Amino acid sequence: MDELPLGFYMTPERSVLARAPLGLTAYLDGQDGWAHGGAQRVLRKFISRVGASTLKFLSTSVMQHWQSVDDSVLADTLESFEQRGILHGMRHLFWMRLANDPGAPGLGFTYHEVDPRRSRRAGILELTLYEVHEPELLRALAMDVLEAGPVYSLVGGFAFRYDQHDKVVAFEQIYRWAARHVGIDLQVPEDMSWRAPQVVPGVSWLTYVGPSLASHAGIDLGAVAAPPFTHDVRTDAVAGGVLFQAGERPLQGDLNRFRWPFAYAEVARRLGPWFPSPPPDLWGPFYREQHTELWFRRLLEPDGWAEASTRAP
Repeated sequence: MDELPLGFYMTPERSVLARAPLGLTAYLDGQDGWAHGGAQRVLRKFISRVGASTLKFLSTSVMQHWQSVDDSVLADTLESFEQRGILHGMRHLFWMRLANDPGAPGLGFTYHEVDPRRSRRAGILELTLYEVHEPELLRALAMDVLEAGPVYSLVGGFAFRYDQHDKVVAFEQIYRWAARHVGIDLQVPEDMSWRAPQVVPGVSWLTYVGPSLASHAGIDLGAVAAPPFTHDVRTDAVAGGVLFQAGERPLQGDLNRFRWPFAYAEVARRLGPWFPSPPPDLWGPFYREQHTELWFRRLLEPDGWAEASTRAP
């Protein structure tokens, strides 16, 4: 790819706190289907597409610590994950993570389950790929997700990933990166999941709006997807919703290299009326400087974010 890797933000002990690989975040509808096989099918496809050898760590909501993974542990994990869905059904707030790193993942699978009888939140599925992977793999994984079960929305492209246990420090660096790289998506899925059934959670190289979200929010999918587009925007009807692809390849939106993501901005203009206002607060300087909404609307109102981020300490 012609984008320059941002590298890692690490502690002196070499724990990775933040990075910007390829990734997608899907907010899940119809949790029964996801609990009873949908998530398990996506995990199987993810492993088949990326290989198992670099998924070295496992953690779940019923474990105290990350566990090292080898071939036998991974096989047992897949079997127990599939059997859990068959035998036990839905487990409210159950989560599972498989990753190459216990801090900020460069390759990983994360699943959060939500029982709609106990909460109005969306479930969450996050997939992460190394930044050197070809973007066609990310699109293929997005299609795997959309074929596996109903989705409110999905955002995929370059994405900030961070250590879940040290977000305060990680977001100090993410804020500095974000001031320059406006094409990299930033989600705090646990917070956005409360809003996901009614709002569009952002745009990136891939942006999906599902039929349930469109119905709840009053989005005319035919109108927002209708040509013409000024820039290279592709739309596909998928699973009753619309998948937008902004450009041939994902962009970081590196302002220092004059890489403004025009196609991303055009998708943002189409979907901007359904962005959350205000969005859930981000961590670190985004919250301290009250810049979360400026960041969220950076593709719609670039001057506001540019001025605020360059003036912040």
